[in-house]
Amino acid sequence: MLSRNSLPFVFLSLVFASACHHGSTTDTSIHVSIEDGRLVYTDSIRFESDSAQLATGSTDVLDAIGSFLRSQSGIASIRVEGNTDSHGTAGHNDTLSAERAQAVADYLRAHGVTQTVTTIGHGASAPLCTEATEECDARNRRVEFFVTAE
Repeated sequence: MLSRNSLPFVFLSLVFASACHHGSTTDTSIHVSIEDGRLVYTDSIRFESDSAQLATGSTDVLDAIGSFLRSQSGIASIRVEGNTDSHGTAGHNDTLSAERAQAVADYLRAHGVTQTVTTIGHGASAPLCTEATEECDARNRRVEFFVTAE
């Protein structure tokens, strides 16, 4: 069992094989760890434009996160937080970010995550950057995970 103090030191590397368009196999590593009560992962969860529909490839990331969470008996709960870029109205972004967080939570539950999973949408109210660039917009469109130890 994990104590609250041991959570930052948990690390798990998951390797998934994916076939490229020529039929050969390449390894894609998705690393998942916990740092300061937050899940850190080495890929992005993406959605279809202006939608809560998961984009192609995002299920690999969520499968890695799900495997990690299923292996951690010391995690009591997970909070999934959705964020958007600043395009669109505040009301639309609040709704979209909440729907995206819920879609992620639903996916994790449907794939065997048994910890309590809650969601919240922040819309564009918690940006990581404020530059008017596509790179900044992409950074602000994100899902974050916070964990609580038993």
